Amino acid sequence: MLAALYLPGAPCPNLAGARMRWPRALDVARSVGDPARVAVALRAAGLWDEAAVLDSNLTWASDLIRCGRALTAGCDSYPVSWRRSLGRAAPPALWCSDPLMANRWLSVVGSRRPSLAARDFVAQVVLTASAIGLGIASGGAPGVDQAAASGAVGPVVECLPCGLDREVGFGVSGTTRLSGCPPSAGFMVSAAKERNAWLYALGAVTVVVQPRLGQGGTWTGCADALRRRLGTVAVWAPPVGAVDSETHAAIDALVRLGAVPIDGGPCLTDQLASLAVAPRAPRQPSLFGDLIREAG
Repeated sequence: MLAALYLPGAPCPNLAGARMRWPRALDVARSVGDPARVAVALRAAGLWDEAAVLDSNLTWASDLIRCGRALTAGCDSYPVSWRRSLGRAAPPALWCSDPLMANRWLSVVGSRRPSLAARDFVAQVVLTASAIGLGIASGGAPGVDQAAASGAVGPVVECLPCGLDREVGFGVSGTTRLSGCPPSAGFMVSAAKERNAWLYALGAVTVVVQPRLGQGGTWTGCADALRRRLGTVAVWAPPVGAVDSETHAAIDALVRLGAVPIDGGPCLTDQLASLAVAPRAPRQPSLFGDLIREAG
């Protein structure tokens, strides 16, 4: 039902662009039990638009679910942390290249042009994540994302800001790629911003590498995640001189916003293991509910 109503790229127009009522629709469907009566129950609950479009895409959606090409909030492998941290802004239905493994994840985000020191740190992070039982989640962008996904030795999931038919992603064979865009869609700024929130909410901890002060997707996504308390955030804090002064200023600013500084080295395993089990702070919705808002 969720894929029929909200998965982008459906053969018949659906409600992918107006999906904030999906938790209510899911509760209605689960309360009925009989798939043949879901549309009737939706109408009785006042969800007239959902009831009107359900049947037109139901066979198409069922086939996608059956072959593992769609992931919805009704699936057992859907990340619990998304619904807990994102609320109604969590994606109700996504395209996926392969079934998503039920796993705990460490998200890695950062610069598209990382320094050699930053790349070395990312390599250390992904090996440490594997050692403590965490898969790697990234955003499928060049730079830090690419280094994290390609260097991982365990499960990898990439959340993409474009359709799955595009030749993107850097994970090893068996990587699961997720997208909230129609399969043939190119890069979308709105999808990139939303993807950032998914990564922070997905990871038991998110590691941020080489942000730029007040600019770029790494800074914007991290600042927004800290404001909304989407999850535990750690930021690479190398020694003075390892990166430029602007990067150090960005790191200091994110630490003041609530990020935890980590510097690698022999303490990294203990640092990440401790952060990965830290309780999440209560989520902080915006004044307008769960809508994703991005700084300029």
